Amino acid sequence: WQSSCARNEQNMRSLQEQLQNDEATALRVKMITENFEEQHTAQGLANRTLNHTLTLQLNEATLEINQLRVETCASKANFCTALQDSELRFEELEKEVALKNESMIKHATNMA
Repeated sequence: WQSSCARNEQNMRSLQEQLQNDEATALRVKMITENFEEQHTAQGLANRTLNHTLTLQLNEATLEINQLRVETCASKANFCTALQDSELRFEELEKEVALKNESMIKHATNMA
């Protein structure tokens, strides 16, 4: 009877120690988990921030490229317009020269 009680007390102490160990382990696991979640959250936030920053920079670079394309197209359009104007002016001058030549030939013919 007494030995049975002694064994029960020993078992109870052993179970209490095991419970304390389990509680301490659970607390360590909880702390590790919380720490991991904090780090994971912080790392995730840092990654998302970096991703957004890089996306913003990419969008800004794309916008700048598109603006340069627009400016290039505008320059090409201006150049083409200027070239067409020059060609038209050249044609007009050719006609004027031809008319003056004709006039000079007629005048020279009339004088002769």
